[in-house]
Amino acid sequence: MKVKHGRFIITTLVLAGIVTLGYAIGSKHAVAQNHPNTAPAAGQEEIEIRFTEVPPARRGTPDEMYPIAGTVKGPYPADAKIVLYAFGGDSWWVQPYDYAPFTEIRPSGKFESETHPGSMYAALLANPSYKPRAKVRILPSVEGDVLARNRIPGKRE
Repeated sequence: MKVKHGRFIITTLVLAGIVTLGYAIGSKHAVAQNHPNTAPAAGQEEIEIRFTEVPPARRGTPDEMYPIAGTVKGPYPADAKIVLYAFGGDSWWVQPYDYAPFTEIRPSGKFESETHPGSMYAALLANPSYKPRAKVRILPSVEGDVLARNRIPGKRE
């Protein structure tokens, strides 16, 4: 579905019935929001994850790292963390390392980290009790300890 919003056209895509992903045409930003079935009560703001820096789309390798950054907006717990994934081959790999899967969110809502290359990148907003798996074929759904998610293709060089 395409919706005209200000000076951008937003394309909306429902992913696995859970998340709505909007891309602003002509922008490098992507926005994830909870699907209407999991939307907050009337008058309550939704959680939104935006990517502000996106790594290139490249074949995954353990020898390269690229910066990745974004923002989180909306009502989320102060101790929530970001869990990053890069898609390589046929799986999503937790970033930057399986032994360090959590990225801190600053009080301003900004987050930044490094990631190994992949064709796509994802960010999950999760409670600190969330136990991310190092490798998954399908990204976790927005439920339980996963509060929001977003994914974006890597930049084309």
